[in-house]
Amino acid sequence: MHKKVAAGVLFVLALAWIAWPFHTAYVVLVAAATRDIPTLERKVNWVAVRQGIKEDAVASMIPSGGGNSVIGSMIARKVAPSNVDPRIEQMVNKLVTPEMFASLARHAGIVNWEEDGTTDRRINRGRIKWAFLSGPMSFKVELAARNGPTVTLEFEWSGTWKLQRIVVPFREAKGYAAHVDLQI
Repeated sequence: MHKKVAAGVLFVLALAWIAWPFHTAYVVLVAAATRDIPTLERKVNWVAVRQGIKEDAVASMIPSGGGNSVIGSMIARKVAPSNVDPRIEQMVNKLVTPEMFASLARHAGIVNWEEDGTTDRRINRGRIKWAFLSGPMSFKVELAARNGPTVTLEFEWSGTWKLQRIVVPFREAKGYAAHVDLQI
């Protein structure tokens, strides 16, 4: 009898562990839809997200297809901390904000919203290409943007689930940012 109870408890805990990052991803995307900046600031590690975007920007500038590859990423991680062009550093620090993320989510069609700015708090499930644990402490969501590239959101466990990285394939995203309603 005790074995069945223990197995049941373990099953419920495993199910909760799997469901928790899905809930966090949902909360982040709904916060983007409703422009809930305090929730985005709490659920996203903006320092890590900005650093990842800087690395991706450096990798996309490596000639002969090095960007968005394993080799390009390795080079970017070596170069990014010390030799990132100060203009890229300033641009990423200025543009990668909760407001930008909310604007991109709306424009990409990830969240449903009306032209008057209201939202029905639903995520456009047709845009989700894949979402599941990519390791015991990491979770990935791939989102197919409307008229744009596939964006990957990477969540990691660090006491709670947080968005740690937004991967945008820069070479596919040319011209996409022109549609974003950023107030700079």
